[in-house]
Amino acid sequence: MYPSWLSYISFFLTGAIAASGASLLIYFNRQPVLHHAVILLVAGVVFMGKYLFGKRLPRPTPRGLTLAVLTLITLAWLMPQFLYQIRPWTYYLGGFAIWGVLLSMLAANVYKDFSPRDPGLFIAGYIMGILLGIEVLQYVLMVLSVVLAAGYLPAPAMGKWQKTAFFSWMLLMGVVWWQFRQPIVLFTEQPKYEDKVIFSADTQHQKLVVTQWKQDHWFFLDGLKVLSSIDEFMYYEPMVHVAFQAGSEIRNVLVIGAENGCLLREVLKYEEVEKIDVLSYDTLLCNIATRQPLFTEMNDRAYSHEKTTIIREDIIGYLSRGGKQYDAVFIDLPDPRSVETNQYYTLEFYKLLHPLLRENGIMVTQAGSPYFATKAFYSIGHTLENAGFHTLPLHNQILTIGEWGWFICSKNLSPEILKEKLMKSHELAVSTRWYNDEAGRLIASFGKTWTDTLHLQVNAISRPVVYKYYLQGSWDLR
Repeated sequence: MYPSWLSYISFFLTGAIAASGASLLIYFNRQPVLHHAVILLVAGVVFMGKYLFGKRLPRPTPRGLTLAVLTLITLAWLMPQFLYQIRPWTYYLGGFAIWGVLLSMLAANVYKDFSPRDPGLFIAGYIMGILLGIEVLQYVLMVLSVVLAAGYLPAPAMGKWQKTAFFSWMLLMGVVWWQFRQPIVLFTEQPKYEDKVIFSADTQHQKLVVTQWKQDHWFFLDGLKVLSSIDEFMYYEPMVHVAFQAGSEIRNVLVIGAENGCLLREVLKYEEVEKIDVLSYDTLLCNIATRQPLFTEMNDRAYSHEKTTIIREDIIGYLSRGGKQYDAVFIDLPDPRSVETNQYYTLEFYKLLHPLLRENGIMVTQAGSPYFATKAFYSIGHTLENAGFHTLPLHNQILTIGEWGWFICSKNLSPEILKEKLMKSHELAVSTRWYNDEAGRLIASFGKTWTDTLHLQVNAISRPVVYKYYLQGSWDLR
């Protein structure tokens, strides 16, 4: 007969695993009270069945109980991580699978008379599982599982070859767990996203989360989808290549924001570019994009190029000092969703940029969606014009984020000339995945707007209207 302390650990471990299984179920429907109540109710039924019928049930053999423990250890170590590699909703299946073996584990302990201590140990383990959370629970369960398994090794039914097989199995499970252990750290972020979360970090201003489906990645900032590896080129190619179509002798470039490096990648395709200054809005996000493979593979290690210089200064402070001029300026800053980010779309901000752009230079700025936030988009255009720029609105349908828009700006080229340069058919000097001369004609073409865009207010620090227009947009249609 096994020593009683092994039975105690077994009940405690079963309770902890039950909490783990409940957490996997909770992910899917996000109803923690319901799932915990159901699981505890089922456990109560099992214990009641043990109380009523336990004496009539045969005692488990050492081999049978050892097999049950090995199955439990396998699920405790591997189920969350392994299923997470496939698809997040498989957590739900994992929860049911773990709970199924828990019933077997509870039934395996009926070899001794019922004691109130058994459900007490189960509840204690359950509470521990809830309080510790999935990640910490993984390590605790490993220790408890090893201790429990070690107690079964002296079982009479286990010969030398069986013990050797057991140790080999334990080693294999450890190796597999080590290989798949990382994603469980992101479990707390997972309920907010449809696809599996593979990276999460707090940046200087935002919360960055990256999800994956098959071989593609989605990038979220503060819960908003801002980029996808599926079609990011449909955002950055038009934004960059229109400047080189409309401008001439672009050698010195300023990039404001665009920390993911994709815009920088497109600019670096032009050999005539000699120097690129990247003025970072979010320094920590920029640091991540310089070394995190999810970013470096997408931006072709643009930050490592000798032409690239990262300026880690306050944006307003750097622009206020002036003294340096650029042939092209690209602005890819967060949307004006708040008063803070609204300042980068104000008259005062654009007036700081005006002297930094050479007389024949070109500036392109992202301006939100002309479809989802029409008033905000055209208010940005009016603000740019009041700052002394000629502007031409541009737009493109990005599959994963919807219709998006920019303004291409110049000091001395009228909107008509800018549009003529984009619509003039000629082959690009660099390779692209989507953008070509036909695309240049399409992105500068707009139909009629269904709202008044001529009498919108100019955005200023003293009168921040763009972020109000932005929040009034029809974002629910996305």
